[in-house]
Amino acid sequence: MRRILSLVIVGLGLLAPACSLTGGSSTDTPPPNAPIVPPGLTGRLLYTRNGGLWTLRLETGQATQIVAAPELGQVTSARWSPDGTRLAYALAEVRDRRIPVSEIYVLSADGERREKVLASEGGALFQSPTWAPDGNQLFVVRTSTGAERLRRIERIDIATERSEPVLEEVGPFDVDRDGRWLVLARASTLGMSLIVLNLASREERVVVAERQFEIITAPRFEPRSQAIVFSAGGLIARREAPAPPWASLWPALTRSVQAHGLPQDLYSVPIAGGSPRRVAQMAADDPALAPSPDGGHIAILSPDALATIPMAGGPAAAVLVPGGFGSVDWAR
Repeated sequence: MRRILSLVIVGLGLLAPACSLTGGSSTDTPPPNAPIVPPGLTGRLLYTRNGGLWTLRLETGQATQIVAAPELGQVTSARWSPDGTRLAYALAEVRDRRIPVSEIYVLSADGERREKVLASEGGALFQSPTWAPDGNQLFVVRTSTGAERLRRIERIDIATERSEPVLEEVGPFDVDRDGRWLVLARASTLGMSLIVLNLASREERVVVAERQFEIITAPRFEPRSQAIVFSAGGLIARREAPAPPWASLWPALTRSVQAHGLPQDLYSVPIAGGSPRRVAQMAADDPALAPSPDGGHIAILSPDALATIPMAGGPAAAVLVPGGFGSVDWAR
């Protein structure tokens, strides 16, 4: 039912940033629902799973559900605040089994204090809350199919709930840690491109041009804001993904990816532009990504697994099987 709801939300214009399968080989496949953290990883992961929101402390392998799933709906995405003391998340549900509701909340890291920032019943839909560096504002996607048709990225003041438009378009996006740049995966009739917007001057720069990839998703700035990591699929669409290198370890997952859309790999591109570098061949379907705070690894979330992979490239390591729909983020 939650999967059906997710598809309905996408159809209404709410972006669903992750519905994917991670690739790469791993010698230690965790048993179902039991996290196994590769040695040397530190910090906290924040990820959506089973309609709810979870944290995973990498030093201890302790997973905790911090937001429970609603009866008919799901947490669609979430991000840590810049200082890691709070998180923002988007919730979509059908309340009382008849009223579509979309809400944005800010929650303390311990789950004790919650504040509603945005809410709509049957009107606007909110997604992808992303923190401004001062921790006082959020960038969000707002779409509406009602009397006032909207498709834009806004900046919201958390204290006053006052909003201002940033871009009159929507797509997977991220904001760098200094609040200077916004990166957007832009769709057009010629395919997709990756653009960087200077939030002060409003000047745009194309860093990945059209016709290079048929699909681009999940752009994220690396911690030093010198490069952008993203997932992308080639221009020649294939209904069936090639057998990935981990097929012998996870045969059931191979069947799952072949049922999905265009397979995607993991790439990195300098913020100044240049040729994208393929970090890993994943054959994944819309993976959600999150660089580690030190920039050494990337967390990848799909319905089949939560995994990590070195930023320099190399085999993926499964942390949790199965994974989830939605998003992943990484904080100290």
